[in-house]
Amino acid sequence: MIPISELNELEDEVINLYKELHRIPELGLNEVKTAALIANKLKEWNIETITGVARTGVIGTVYGVHAGKTIALRADMDALPITESTGLPYSSEHPGKMHACGHDAHVAMLLGAAKYFSQHPEKLCGNLRLIFQPAEEDIDPSAAPLGDVCGGAYYIIQEGYLKNVDYCMGIHVDPSMPTGNLKIFRKEAMAATDLFRITIKGKGGHGGAPHHAIDVIPPLAELLSAIQTIVPREISPFDPVVITVGTVNTVSSVWNATPGEVILSGTFRTYSDIARETVSFRLGEIAERIAAAHRCQAVYEREVGYPPTVNDETVALIISSAAKELLGAEHVNDTPEPLTGGEDVGLYFREVPGAFLFLGCTEPESTTYADLHNPSFKVSPAALIYGTALHINTVLALQSENENIRVKE
Repeated sequence: MIPISELNELEDEVINLYKELHRIPELGLNEVKTAALIANKLKEWNIETITGVARTGVIGTVYGVHAGKTIALRADMDALPITESTGLPYSSEHPGKMHACGHDAHVAMLLGAAKYFSQHPEKLCGNLRLIFQPAEEDIDPSAAPLGDVCGGAYYIIQEGYLKNVDYCMGIHVDPSMPTGNLKIFRKEAMAATDLFRITIKGKGGHGGAPHHAIDVIPPLAELLSAIQTIVPREISPFDPVVITVGTVNTVSSVWNATPGEVILSGTFRTYSDIARETVSFRLGEIAERIAAAHRCQAVYEREVGYPPTVNDETVALIISSAAKELLGAEHVNDTPEPLTGGEDVGLYFREVPGAFLFLGCTEPESTTYADLHNPSFKVSPAALIYGTALHINTVLALQSENENIRVKE
């Protein structure tokens, strides 16, 4: 294990990198300045560097002195279209854009690990692949899409950068925990994030003469109720699912009219492919049949989001053991409830065994915090060296092939 006390010389550089990145937030597939900063640092440390990956991503490779496994560490790079209100001296210099999800911290922590291993290749039993991924949040509307699939992870994989990788790991900062704390999921970590839209079409008319119209409100009312029966009556109680209707809009209607069209939209969050496809199929089928019973038509649309993020249990246990040794067992929660947010890091774990960690980033003495995607969200600079140390020790733990940690059958 490499204790945090041995990384003191690295800490100031990681913090300075974080502040520099925080000043230049860029949206998905437009991370030009961010990518240039990353590439320049990797080259400065004599790390093999590939740019232009998935348009604006960067890949670095550190070759160890000894033969062994290849570990991939991933950090996302993009920011959000949010105006910052933190008041930090290193606040965003790009109006309307902010690192409100901590991706600047993710990059800085991974750069810290990159520099450490570039200086200590003798500690690597194998190779280290550094993945700086664009467009995790979304694509900048001003940037041309790469293809039909959203999210940079898909294109990183399609371009072959997970080939010959044995394990993959990523870290996300978490303001709900103080600095120095960690949570890691044994299996399900984050949910699939699908969007659905249902349009019910009837025939509009005067509100005083509904018999001359085909009213969409009765099928809407039945549908809203029926949607809520899918989870308790059709999905295993051991397979968590959330279905939320977020909007209902009677298009171009007024108080004294019978609307001829209504559109509702929402999301369903799932952790298994079976539940995911069951919910999608049933949403469309139920909508179509309820609408038909009221002489209406229903059109179901689905925007496929990110898949669930499911950690490999053996990898999670190995990392958990290393994290407890590094941080202290009392600071590591390895049995948390899964999160219903989504992340495209789950795509990596469908290709190779991996795990996603959540690192506390709030000042230890603070009693309040701003959540992710909030204009006031902050990362405590003190948290960054913990993330760098976790990257370093995770690599060492996974490459050591610890035979004493195995999942019980």
